[in-house]
Amino acid sequence: MLPVAEATALPHWEHTVGSGHAPLALRGDWQQQLRECRTLLGFCHTRLHGLLCDEMGTLMDENNELLYSFFNADQICDFLLSIGTKLNMPSTVSSKKCTEMFWPPSEGGCHR
Repeated sequence: MLPVAEATALPHWEHTVGSGHAPLALRGDWQQQLRECRTLLGFCHTRLHGLLCDEMGTLMDENNELLYSFFNADQICDFLLSIGTKLNMPSTVSSKKCTEMFWPPSEGGCHR
């Protein structure tokens, strides 16, 4: 397994997996499969689509008042951190604790 913070930078395709739409990451079976893949393959970054989409419940209309909730997004970040990975997303919307983004991909990466 590759620790996120060791020495040699790798090409992005060697440390990042794509996993589909973010709401899937809330499912227990998806989390178990990603945990097993992390153990077998050693990647350290995960890409998701739609982290702030409607299905994630980030913005809700309650009696004509907009309410924001990042509960589901936090659940995903907490899970990824618990298995030793980070979420790969644009640095303009990321927190350094949970995410990293390297663009172009050759400018950074996971460390072995």
